[in-house]
Amino acid sequence: MSHLRALFGRETSYVAGLYFRRALVFGGIVLAIILALDVVGRMTRVLSLNDDAGGLDGLWVLVHYVFLRAAFVLPQLLPVAAMMGVLWAEFALSKSNERSMIFGSGRAPIYSVVPALVFGVVIGAMQFGAVNITRTYSAQAQAEAGYRNYGAGFTRKETAVSEWFATEGTVFNGRIAFGPDPVLKEVVVYRIAPSGKLETIITADQATALPAAGGWEFQNGKVWSFSWAEDGWSWLARADESFFSSIAEQVPLSPVWADYIGIDPHLLPLGPLRQLATAQGSVPNALSFRAAYQQRYSDVLICIAMALVGAGLALTMFKPQTEPLRLLAVVAIGYAVHVGTTTLTLFGESGLVPLLVSVWIWPTFLALGTLVFLYGHDQRVQDDIDRNDHGLRTE
Repeated sequence: MSHLRALFGRETSYVAGLYFRRALVFGGIVLAIILALDVVGRMTRVLSLNDDAGGLDGLWVLVHYVFLRAAFVLPQLLPVAAMMGVLWAEFALSKSNERSMIFGSGRAPIYSVVPALVFGVVIGAMQFGAVNITRTYSAQAQAEAGYRNYGAGFTRKETAVSEWFATEGTVFNGRIAFGPDPVLKEVVVYRIAPSGKLETIITADQATALPAAGGWEFQNGKVWSFSWAEDGWSWLARADESFFSSIAEQVPLSPVWADYIGIDPHLLPLGPLRQLATAQGSVPNALSFRAAYQQRYSDVLICIAMALVGAGLALTMFKPQTEPLRLLAVVAIGYAVHVGTTTLTLFGESGLVPLLVSVWIWPTFLALGTLVFLYGHDQRVQDDIDRNDHGLRTE
């Protein structure tokens, strides 16, 4: 019980409160700058899309737009604010000698990372809500209003040109129309055998999904079936052509993917994203959906890691006589960690680094590595104190 009071006592509530206030101020300043630049560049378009609203109506339109943009930008800002809030607060604590007083009270330095852990967990929970609720709502609202183009799946407009896309063993070309269920129009399907040879070509005026049976129903088209022989070289033995008015085919294409075509996976609602991330072989560029889905959860861990890294840097590098230039150096180190985390995430989405490493192992390493580093620092401080005490006694 005494250990719990030591971990979550007065220092934790006081310092965590400082972190929150500094993070709020930092995030508010950065967000204000971003939104001001955004509104200056988009104000004319926003008003023109609302029948040149003027007076109070125009003001309300701009306020609504600002809220939508703030909700969209927030997930990019929160991890940075998590680190900067800690660094700013700890710099102030060091300059005012409050941190020295806390250390001088006999409290183990490792306990001083608890406020950062609590702060990181709360910021992580906010991040989870931001990436899964506010950003997805903002993207859809902006697309529907015409402020920005985030993909045909949000605007529900038929794709203007034919799209090429591929799943396992199948290549598609066609336009997509949206309704209660997506419709492939002027569609061509190329089926490729495991040997790499063309197996079937299906052309149709349109195709609709068959949710119950899985697959698609093609209407008004042709099927070409190819037979191949092996005789030293591969050569075509026969090509059969048949016409149909309606035919059901088990082609590997997810209707959910077609319904959200052209939308960045990071902007999808959590439910459809989960379906696309867990689909087997029926989603084009499936890696991007798996990466985005796992990042929705690892973003919480990243916020915790950023807060802990900030605390680790501050608790070991800030002293009462620390100059502002040293603060800038520490901020640069923290920002480099953030850039490295973002870059590694992009490598994971591109398949250059395993998702397990880019999404989970790296932020876990940052968080646990900071705790191990602070524990080692705590032990070195305790050893120095013990040696000094022993030296004084022997004298």
